Amino acid sequence: ISDHVRTLTFAIADGALPSNEGRGYVLRRILRRGARFGREVGLTEPFIYKLVDTVAQKMEGAFPEVREKQTHVEKVIKAEEESFNETLDRGLEIFESMVEEMEKEGKTTLPGKDAFQLYDTYGFPVDLTSLMLEERGYDIDMDGFQEHMEAQRARARQAGKFKHGGSKNAGEWIEISEGPHSKFVGYSEYEVDTVIRKYRSTDDGVEVVMETTPFYAEAGGQVGDTGAISGQDFVLRVQDTQKAPDGETYLHQAEFTEGEEIADPEVHASIDVEKRFRTMRNHTATHLLHKALKNHVGEHVNQAGSLVHPDYLRFDFTHYEKLTQEQIRAVEREVNSKILRNIELDDHVTSFDEAKEEGATALFGEKYGDEVRVVQIADYSKELCGGTHTHRTGDIGLFKITQETSISAGMRRIFAITGDAVEEELRKKESILEESRQLLTASEEEVPKRIASLKEQMERLERELEQVKQQQRAENLDDLLEDAVQLNGFTIVTKRLDDTDRDGLESYGDLLRNQFQASEDGGIGILASVVDEKPFVVCVVSDNLIQQGIKAGDIVGKIGKALGGGGGGRPHQATAGGRDAGKLDEVLDNIEKYLPQAE
Repeated sequence: ISDHVRTLTFAIADGALPSNEGRGYVLRRILRRGARFGREVGLTEPFIYKLVDTVAQKMEGAFPEVREKQTHVEKVIKAEEESFNETLDRGLEIFESMVEEMEKEGKTTLPGKDAFQLYDTYGFPVDLTSLMLEERGYDIDMDGFQEHMEAQRARARQAGKFKHGGSKNAGEWIEISEGPHSKFVGYSEYEVDTVIRKYRSTDDGVEVVMETTPFYAEAGGQVGDTGAISGQDFVLRVQDTQKAPDGETYLHQAEFTEGEEIADPEVHASIDVEKRFRTMRNHTATHLLHKALKNHVGEHVNQAGSLVHPDYLRFDFTHYEKLTQEQIRAVEREVNSKILRNIELDDHVTSFDEAKEEGATALFGEKYGDEVRVVQIADYSKELCGGTHTHRTGDIGLFKITQETSISAGMRRIFAITGDAVEEELRKKESILEESRQLLTASEEEVPKRIASLKEQMERLERELEQVKQQQRAENLDDLLEDAVQLNGFTIVTKRLDDTDRDGLESYGDLLRNQFQASEDGGIGILASVVDEKPFVVCVVSDNLIQQGIKAGDIVGKIGKALGGGGGGRPHQATAGGRDAGKLDEVLDNIEKYLPQAE
C-alpha cells in the first residue's frame, strides 16, 4: 500500500490522472490494487488518500511540488476510491461465485469471458483478477480475455473508423502534379493560388491534397477550416480539413458545386474567413480561460481537453468540485479584463527545450516535435500551441461562460462563447426578461419577487387542493369497503378508479390499508386505473396477513406479468404496471387467480 500511494502521489502531482486508457489506466490499476489490498486488512472505507500527507511529509524536502499539489492529489485519489468502492463489494461477490462455479466443475482456470465481465462491469483490472486467483492457486484464461478485449476494441474502432484521417470508402489516389505538398500558410494568408498534387473520390465527394494550403487541419482541439477550391471548369466546397495518419498530409474533404472532374491542377484556395475569425476568437479565449481558472480555482487546474469551434468553445480541466458562482464570475471578469486591455499576441517557433525554459505551458500527454510554436499573451499566458489566434485580445470582443458541469470524477467541463455569440445571447435573455416583465406587469427589478410570490401561491393552492382530494377519498372510502368480498379465504377489495393518477391511487391504498389495520380480520386491497394509456395497479396488505407470509409485492408481480409488464414493492404496499390496458378489466374480474390461498 505504501508503494502504491507513493507512485500515485508523484504521478498525479506531475499532472497524470486515472482514466480508462494509456498511462491513466496504469494509475487506475495501481489505485484499485491498493484499494483491494486495503480490503484484505479490513479497510472498507476510502483510505489511500489519507496517506498522501505522509508522502508529502517524507518527500517535500527534495520534491516540494508534492506538498504544493497535496490537496489536488488527495481529491483525485479519494474520488477514485469512492467510485471503485461502489462496485468493489459487488465485484468481489461475483468473483467468489465464479470461483465456486470453477470448483464445482473441477476447473482451475477462470474463463476469459468471466475475467472480462469483472473488468468491463466492475472495473477489476485483469492483473488484479489474476492476483486474486493466484492467491487461491488458480490461473486465468488470458487468451480468452484478450479475445473479448479485442472484440470490444474492434467495435470502438468501427464506431469511429472514419472520424479522422480520411473519408469513408475512399478510392485510389490520382496524382496530377509532382512536388512537395501540404505547406500550411494559414496563419497569415486566407487565400492562395496553389496546385493540387493528388485527389481521390469518396462516398461524400472528393478528397484533395495541395502544394500550399491556407486551410487549418483539425488539431489541438481546433476544428478544421472550410471554404472553397476553384479551378478550371470546377468549384469544390471544402466541408472539413483533416490530417492523414502520417500527421503531415492535409486532406481537404470536399464536394463539387460546379463541374464534375479535376483536369487542371492549378487552383485558387480560400477559407471561410468569417468562420475562421470566430474560431480564432474562441481559441485565444481558451488560453485566457485556462490561466484565469488557475488564478481563481487553483494551480492544480490543468487542461484535459478542448474543442475550439466557430460557435463556442469547450474546455475540460482537472478539478474535483463544482465551481461556485463567485468563481465563475471571477473567471469571466478576469478574461474580459484582458480582452479590454487589447493585448497584442506574440507567436514564435523555437525548440521544445527552449520553450520549456521560457516557461511555456505544455499539455500533459500531448505529443510535441523538436520544434514547437509558442503563443504568448504579454506576461499573462504562454502556451505551446499550433492553432490560429487573434492578433490582439480585443478582437475577441466579449467572453461569457454558458455552462459548467462534471464529465467524470475529478474532471470538469466549461462551455463558453465569445464575440457576436455573446451579444446574441444577451439579446435573447433581454427578450425573455421583457416578455416575463409584460406577463407579470412588473418592472425588471420586480420580476424575481413576483415569480417567487406566484410560486409560493401555487404551492399553497396545491396543498389546499391535495387536502380537498384527500377528504374526498376519505368520503369515498365507505363505497370501497362496501365492495369488499371474501375470496380464497380473505377479505378483498378490488376496484377500478378511472380518472385517478398514480399518487391518487396510492393515497386511496393508504386509506384502505388503515381501515384494514383497524379491523380484526385485516384484508387485501387491489386498486387500478389507466394512467397515460397504460394500466397501473396498487396492492395493499394488512400486517396480520403479512405475518402469514402474504406480501403485496408477490401479488403485483403476477398481476404485472398478466398486464404485459411487471411489479414489485414492499410487503404492505406494492405497485404494478403494464403495456396492455385492454387486459385490465379481465385481470380484475379474475383477481382470485393472482391471490394466495388461505391455509
